[in-house]
Amino acid sequence: MMKKIILCFALVFATGFYAQKPAKTTLEVKGNCSLCQKRIVKATLSVKGVKWAAWDIPSDQLTLIYDPSKADLAQVEKAIAASGHDTKNEKAPKEVYEKLPACCLYRDGGKHVD
Repeated sequence: MMKKIILCFALVFATGFYAQKPAKTTLEVKGNCSLCQKRIVKATLSVKGVKWAAWDIPSDQLTLIYDPSKADLAQVEKAIAASGHDTKNEKAPKEVYEKLPACCLYRDGGKHVD
């Protein structure tokens, strides 16, 4: 019985020891309005391992909390670009960007609207 208890304790300790803590980071994501905000957050949360996301309209800053063992920032940026928004390392495909509502068009001098 004692061996089982020690084995269980060792297993719990080892699992906790190797588990990675969530990471928090900020990325610049281009957009304009609350429609962009919803789209950017939805795309970010679609990446497995992302726990929380918030995009600030005036600053274009996306703050997210994610599990680095399940998701990396390149995956996040690709998902955001696929939704029509540019990041530092990924540009949205032209055909996706051009289908965004007029208020969401941020390239070529587009303004923040909300």
